[in-house]
Amino acid sequence: MDDRAQGWQLRRQDDHGNQYAVDTFDSEEEARKMMGYYERKGHKQTYWVEMCGDTERTE
Repeated sequence: MDDRAQGWQLRRQDDHGNQYAVDTFDSEEEARKMMGYYERKGHKQTYWVEMCGDTERTE
């Protein structure tokens, strides 16, 4: 499967359990770099990357 055709989404879950899409990227690598950026900022939210249309977390 071509990852670029699907795209990769950075998602987050807030303190109340609500889940949101943060942004969509062409590659998993780009999405993971941005996830690292947010995690280094010290926010309490949980971040993860998943392929667009996928329902399983890829942390």
